[in-house]
Amino acid sequence: MNSAKMLFIVAIAQLLKRCFRSSDTLGRIGEDEFAMLIQG
Repeated sequence: MNSAKMLFIVAIAQLLKRCFRSSDTLGRIGEDEFAMLIQG
């Protein structure tokens, strides 16, 4: 993976992380796939 794509993935992860509570979980499961576990 080139560095530009990695920087983009990191930026998206940081954006998604700000949308969730600290009790929720965000994980990268593939090259460009994310999984979210949201507690109710």
